Amino acid sequence: MNKENKSAIQEHGVNKANLSRKKSQGKTASNVTHFFLALTSALLMILAFPEFNAFYLAFFALVPLFIVLEMERSLIKVVIWVEVFVLVFYLYLLYWIETFHPLALPGVLLYLLLIYPIPFIFYRMVKRSHTKYSFANVILLSCILTLFENFRNFGFMKFPYGNIAYSQYEFLSFIQISDIIGPLGISFILYFFNACLASFILKVILLPKTYSFSKLKIIFNRMTLAFLVVIAVYIYGDNRLEFYQFQENNRNDLTQEEIEAKRIDVALIQPWFDYNKPWNKERKDELYDKLTEQTLKVSSDDLDLIVWPESAILDYYDYQIKSNFNQLSVAREFYDFFKAYGKQFSQVHFLVGSSDFEITNSSGKVSKSNEHARSAKDAKTKFFSEVKKYNSSLLINHEGEVVSKSGKRNLVAFAEYFPYKWVFDYVPILEKFLNEAHASNFSPYLRYETLAFPKGNFGSLICYDSVFPELSRVLVLKGAKFLVVITNDAWSYSVKSEVIHYSFSIFRAIENRRHVIRVGNAGVTSLILPSGKTKGGVLDVFVEDSMVSEFIPNDKNLTFYSLYGNIILYIIIFFFMINYFGLMGLLVLPWRFFRKVVSLFRKNKTVS
Repeated sequence: MNKENKSAIQEHGVNKANLSRKKSQGKTASNVTHFFLALTSALLMILAFPEFNAFYLAFFALVPLFIVLEMERSLIKVVIWVEVFVLVFYLYLLYWIETFHPLALPGVLLYLLLIYPIPFIFYRMVKRSHTKYSFANVILLSCILTLFENFRNFGFMKFPYGNIAYSQYEFLSFIQISDIIGPLGISFILYFFNACLASFILKVILLPKTYSFSKLKIIFNRMTLAFLVVIAVYIYGDNRLEFYQFQENNRNDLTQEEIEAKRIDVALIQPWFDYNKPWNKERKDELYDKLTEQTLKVSSDDLDLIVWPESAILDYYDYQIKSNFNQLSVAREFYDFFKAYGKQFSQVHFLVGSSDFEITNSSGKVSKSNEHARSAKDAKTKFFSEVKKYNSSLLINHEGEVVSKSGKRNLVAFAEYFPYKWVFDYVPILEKFLNEAHASNFSPYLRYETLAFPKGNFGSLICYDSVFPELSRVLVLKGAKFLVVITNDAWSYSVKSEVIHYSFSIFRAIENRRHVIRVGNAGVTSLILPSGKTKGGVLDVFVEDSMVSEFIPNDKNLTFYSLYGNIILYIIIFFFMINYFGLMGLLVLPWRFFRKVVSLFRKNKTVS
């Protein structure tokens, strides 16, 4: 081999090595860029939620992540960058969960890390790759992410925390349209705006060759459409805010007598009692003193309803008064207080959080047997028992008697119940572990009933119940003139957790245009108007306090959302089907399916 050939071969090898090195450097640079884009999305989403409440950032917080979704060729790396986003965002949003148990936060994060990449993987599988940055893909991505939010409301691990719509709880003009499209519709608009912006940036700025400026429609393009949607929603919301503000200030449709008959004066009691500390006689007296002192502080002849928070009475109050109490009862003092208070203010009712239970016999009917009832008391600390225990709200009259009751329907998995109790038979140490973590063994309350109150029935939501819009909607359809949320988020010692949970109640008020009375053990305590505004402000969190307010229930009309629920969900599914199959394909699909069924039927008939 001559020198010239050797030189050419060496030069080719050098060029190949340089090319390989450049590719490796390019991949490294790309990985670093995509990592920081995913991280940027997580940080922007953090700023959009409490405690920062920069809600406007949610309109473009996901743009960096969506750019990664389109530019990253490897599906595995897409999953990795989504996991980076989830880990950073939810680690900050939910760090307070570790107060419950050291394994609580890792468990929730693991669950989210497992499910969150699913919609992004699905999008990469079904999107139109030949029109990479098309408007069709914008619609497709928005639909898939919205559907994913809806699916997160199902199963034993229902967990809608972090849903993008709830970042807008302070942007009242924007979320007024929830009375038509609900929070899912708000999420869709936000995803759509983010996707439009990401696609626009990719086409016009980052990848100008794919979309020349000569073709750019200056007057109307996807960003123009996105802005028009947001502006239309804002105009609608601003109009609704003015309408309900006028309605709150002017009741010209009612006479003075009707106003007096309908007006409800309510006292909201926030005791701030630390349930994480050991329960003993001194602690029992402390809780009793806090509740009664704040109640007496706001006493008035005008009061119709006094609301105490979740778990205000840590006993089976209804059973205790019916069985003439027992020596260990903590309900006796509360019963005596209600009777003494009722002698002076006979028109008042108390709504209090308490424990309750039912014993069912073989036919499924509730047993009245005191023998069985006493066994429920014995089973209070046992995690697995046949007794159905409820986290309840009791409406108590001036005689101290329970006149109406309800229970918590949406229980927190592993904190209030264990979804797979049969596991205890094989892993008994797990029951001991959950008891040591102070986990409860409640049953979901399956009846959807309103509480019978002299000035109009109302719906009771206990803690996690207020997170799910469908429950509030059902109670309103069953005649609830207003809603009451009692809760205890104080176990977290986190202002953030209090505010995040409070944000859901604002949506429940707007969706159904009903007043929401919200009372927390340590906050957030307030009266929320049908517009989402608060009346009289809110009590400071983690402070022992109380407030008095009044309102006339807005019970004349049902909203579109109350009547039809998440109809926006079916519209989104329809959009998705058109997007994926095309309009003609969607029309032809049922015919093809029908022909296939007929063909199979004929074959089976021929064989027989």
